[in-house]
Amino acid sequence: MVWNFALRAREMLGGRPLPMLALSTLEGAADRARALASGFDEYQVKLNRETLLAAVARLLAQSPKRSAPHAG
Repeated sequence: MVWNFALRAREMLGGRPLPMLALSTLEGAADRARALASGFDEYQVKLNRETLLAAVARLLAQSPKRSAPHAG
């Protein structure tokens, strides 16, 4: 199921930070709680553009700076 995705991704990253946003059409508190408990950093409803953009900005601000990918 989708909730396992965040946990598996975090395991595969071996503790390296990666901001993860769960994006859903479901607005229920139980859905939000399940996503956050499953390793997502944020949970946003697709239909609310303003809060979605604010969440993306927060995650980008928290994200560690990365160097450009190596060619080749």
